[in-house]
Amino acid sequence: MPTINEDYMIRQIEMIGELITRALKLNVESRYDEAFDILDEAMDEMFGHQADLLEMVDAHTAACLIGDPMKIRAYADLLKTKVDLLSGVRTMTGLKTRYENLYDEALIMSN
Repeated sequence: MPTINEDYMIRQIEMIGELITRALKLNVESRYDEAFDILDEAMDEMFGHQADLLEMVDAHTAACLIGDPMKIRAYADLLKTKVDLLSGVRTMTGLKTRYENLYDEALIMSN
């Protein structure tokens, strides 16, 4: 029989699954911004103030911060869904800006 914590976590993960499904449906309708907003909402719901931090650190550190394997998989599912939505203009533009900025930073640091 699941403990109260496990039961709560299972409900959270089920809710994340429902949000992912909604995001994917919005993607099919080419409503990319709404889909990403839903995924951001899911990240905030699941990880609270750590959501932004998780995107900044490497995978090992993120997994250590999350701690629970079920939640780590839920986080991976959210990231996979974001990858699946990469055809959206907003994401591609954001990634392009990010990699350009990283190249600029590397150039500055190498001089």
